[in-house]
Amino acid sequence: ILETRFPLDGNSNKDLQDKAYTRSAEQVRALRMAYHYHRAIAAFKEVQSNKAKSYAKTVDALEQVILVYPECDSAIAALSYIAEKDSNQGGRIAKMLEDLSSKASTQRDSRAKARVNISLAKMASEQTQDRRKLLEEAVSSDPGNTEAIIQLSGVLLSEDQPDYARVEQMVTRALRGSDRVYRADLYHYLGAVQVYHKDWGAAIVSLEKALSKATAKDEVHRLLATAYRGIGQPDIAREHQHLADKKG
Repeated sequence: ILETRFPLDGNSNKDLQDKAYTRSAEQVRALRMAYHYHRAIAAFKEVQSNKAKSYAKTVDALEQVILVYPECDSAIAALSYIAEKDSNQGGRIAKMLEDLSSKASTQRDSRAKARVNISLAKMASEQTQDRRKLLEEAVSSDPGNTEAIIQLSGVLLSEDQPDYARVEQMVTRALRGSDRVYRADLYHYLGAVQVYHKDWGAAIVSLEKALSKATAKDEVHRLLATAYRGIGQPDIAREHQHLADKKG
């Protein structure tokens, strides 16, 4: 009955501007999403208990989730995880995410598009230009997405002629509003820019803030070694270089 009264494509004799109808339609959409999401969880658990099983059923259910609820972060994250674990599903998942990205239109969809492009960029890890294009689109779609800024900063800094000015601008802006989850990596990239400019004192402050929780601690140690050499502290520089080589 609910499926008939509130069809997925939004076609109905009801006035779509009617607030009561809109609220009810949103509730039905959430129920649809929850139904398929729980099917996905059940299928995922089957694979975890029997490694011989395929992730195909899980992907089937997640496909229905994002069809109904394109902005579902956890579904997008789950698809990215499965793409890494099961190469047989990688192509299908990439196609699903590409379709999802191309259909984004509203502001809410734009945020979903950014998350999708981040996932696609991770899947294109060996193709730097493809990763950059996807991450540029992610930042353009959702300028406040800190993860997209971090990923794009990493790509820019790895290029033959890094765009340090742009990285500094993005990271500085992101630090003003980011949560603690991402701050270590932001300080890492800010420190990298400061090392390039030979602003040794500022670089040490930034990199020390990054060190405890940075994703790439070996690189932070390496940058700290450079900064400490820059201020004439060779003993501390050697310690950080040793830790960088050990972790690397």
